[in-house]
Formats: sequence, structure tokens, C-alpha cells
Amino acid sequence: MNYEQARTMAHDVNARAGGPAAGVAVTVERYDRDLFFVIWAINVRGLIESHKLDCGCTDEARLEAHIRGFAQNHLADWAKHEAKKPAFNGWAA
Repeated sequence: MNYEQARTMAHDVNARAGGPAAGVAVTVERYDRDLFFVIWAINVRGLIESHKLDCGCTDEARLEAHIRGFAQNHLADWAKHEAKKPAFNGWAA
């Protein structure tokens, strides 16, 4: 798989898996001579979380499963964070 094929696959699979709606992006990065899919999200603490998959041994189904899992964990982390916030009781006088 070349860079353009990997990039197209990353874009299409991420869109199908609902990654953008969950705040998840997928890029293709080169490390040494190998290409990797990199799944990214910013956590509730403002830190970047990422996960790498080798493009040479990752098909669409595997990439989609990883994106969905990453998005699910990301959304669950945000939901826990939001649940800890106090309820809004109107504007203070």
C-alpha cells in the first residue's frame, strides 16, 4: 500500500466509523521506511492520545474496529468528565 492509498483508506474508514463526530482523526505517518495509520484524539486533560497501526498489515475491518474502539473510549472519558461537573443553576445574581 502506498501513501495515497493509505490516506484515502484512513479518510474513508474514519468517516464510516464515525470518528470525526467523536473527535477522532486518522492520519498516515512515515516512521523510518514504514507507513502507519495513527489514530488521534485530545483527552479531557487536553493531552493528545494516539494509537499506531502498521499500514502493511492493517485491512479496512481492523482499522475500523480500532477507530470505533478508540472513539468509544474517548467518548466515555468525556462523559465521565461531564458527569463530574456541577449542574448549571442559572446565572448568579
